[in-house]
Amino acid sequence: MQRELPPPFLAVAATGVAVAVDRACCLGSRRRAQIAAPFCAAGAGLIASAVAAMFRKKTSPDPRKKDAALVVEGSFRLTRNPIYLGFSLIQLGIGIGSGRTPVALSAPATILVLEALVIPREEARLAASFGSAYREYCEQVPRWPWLRARAGAGEPVDADRREGREG
Repeated sequence: MQRELPPPFLAVAATGVAVAVDRACCLGSRRRAQIAAPFCAAGAGLIASAVAAMFRKKTSPDPRKKDAALVVEGSFRLTRNPIYLGFSLIQLGIGIGSGRTPVALSAPATILVLEALVIPREEARLAASFGSAYREYCEQVPRWPWLRARAGAGEPVDADRREGREG
């Protein structure tokens, strides 16, 4: 059973995050740097782990290129999108570190754009290339780490299912 959060909760949560980020951006430069550094380090670590795992499998990190192998090692064990998440964490860190709230808030906006325009297309391509192995991976690893606890959140977006057609 998948639980859905009520839209008012999402609006309140988004406002709370925006206020917290804005307050962090208003701190002195030394304190901002202390808060920003872990975000940047975590983001760089996710990206480095993902790229290293891709190179070990002889596949390219460029999403426009055909995948030579299904990569499920490294940071791909935590999220199906470690590079996108890593870049977003770095974005957030740069925004906080520079004291620029709009830059920091562009991180969740970037994730929403990726979620709407990029990831569904990539997941459909991966499902077509790797079939049941990719579907099994999706059942075990969430698209985003914060969705791990939600039932059914690990399923890839399938355009046919989303539009009510069977494949």
